[in-house]
Amino acid sequence: MTEGPLGGAAFNNEFGRPNLAGYFRVFEQDVAGVKRGYHKPIMIAGGLGTIADSQTHKLPFGAGTLLIQLGGPGMRIGMGGGAASSMAAGTNTASLDFDSVQRGNPEIQRRAQEVISHCYALGASNPIVAIHDVGAGGISNAFPELVDGAGKGATFDIRKVPLEETGLAPKEIWCNESQERYVMAVTPEALPLFDEMCRRERAPYAVVGIATDDRELVLEEGPHGERPIDMPMDVLLGKPPKVHRDVTRVARTEAPLNLTGVQLDEVAFSVLRHPTVASKRFLITIGDRTVGGMSHRDQMVGPWQVPVADCAVTLADYSGFRGEAMAMGERTRAAWRWPRRSPTCWPRRSSCRASSCRRTGWRRVASRAKTPRCTRRSRPSAWNSARRSAWASRSARIRCRCAPSGAMTGSRSRSSHPCR
Repeated sequence: MTEGPLGGAAFNNEFGRPNLAGYFRVFEQDVAGVKRGYHKPIMIAGGLGTIADSQTHKLPFGAGTLLIQLGGPGMRIGMGGGAASSMAAGTNTASLDFDSVQRGNPEIQRRAQEVISHCYALGASNPIVAIHDVGAGGISNAFPELVDGAGKGATFDIRKVPLEETGLAPKEIWCNESQERYVMAVTPEALPLFDEMCRRERAPYAVVGIATDDRELVLEEGPHGERPIDMPMDVLLGKPPKVHRDVTRVARTEAPLNLTGVQLDEVAFSVLRHPTVASKRFLITIGDRTVGGMSHRDQMVGPWQVPVADCAVTLADYSGFRGEAMAMGERTRAAWRWPRRSPTCWPRRSSCRASSCRRTGWRRVASRAKTPRCTRRSRPSAWNSARRSAWASRSARIRCRCAPSGAMTGSRSRSSHPCR
């Protein structure tokens, strides 16, 4: 309950991003004679941001394109694979237990993120043609998938991969799962611009390989050196055989709930002290919620600043009223009986200028053209009213009180919205 969140908050604080949302869940219950619950603690970590749609698609690149690793060096991490990380501590060999432990570096993560942000801010002049994250399998998975998306092959020099530890075998260099790394394709002409940005942010990078027209994956130790890997791309990333499973729904009947002899005061105390119901202040106060200056609504709400808000709101810039509303959570108790009633993550982007009134959360202001419009105050109830209405429709529409006869107007339609 404490060590995991403290580690996550430490990384978050050093990384420099506000921590505005999340949930905490403990669950174990007998369901129709079957015990359901969580076997081990799981931390959910993620980020939400905005980017121009033109920067969200990988572009095709030709032979001669440079294949670059941006971020931290490689270490003997993740060599046990997903199977080792899913084992209980001590049940695996000591070496694989140590190799499966992730060692994060939030400072390098921040530098790499700043370089990426500066690149996509250039729009059409973005030096990055395609980018891929480094996760399971390390660069042995990221680099081949990067070039396979462009229909190319590649030749890599294993000696160019930045390393923190010495004595690593080629398989450990190629397959380790060190964090804070990205792989990307950059044209030779754009390399000076990319190098300038990396130097400005002090972000380490290395040109590890080059794209080729041959659909071959070649990993060599120096030019024309020994080749630990020399194989067709189709063998590595070909279509694997599909697994067919016979699934049968098991009908379970649960006995009616028996509340005989249950004392209300004892049950109420047990519920209120349960970690999923009790105060989440111990989780919220350990993380920075205002870094960056774009946080409009964090977890603390009301005049006494008590947790926890039902959504987080961030601003798109320092001068406007546009922003994003986001929330996440789940209902485990409802999931086992009604799976569709267990919500997941609900991020929504809205540009309607909301305001607060005592009854409806909206107010009307006469403009020069005598057309009602809305303005926003810094009150959570106003944004929550807009958010509830937005989520009530699949198309993320907002029911505005200033619309004639309660019409439903789309939040993305600037011309038809009466707030405009």
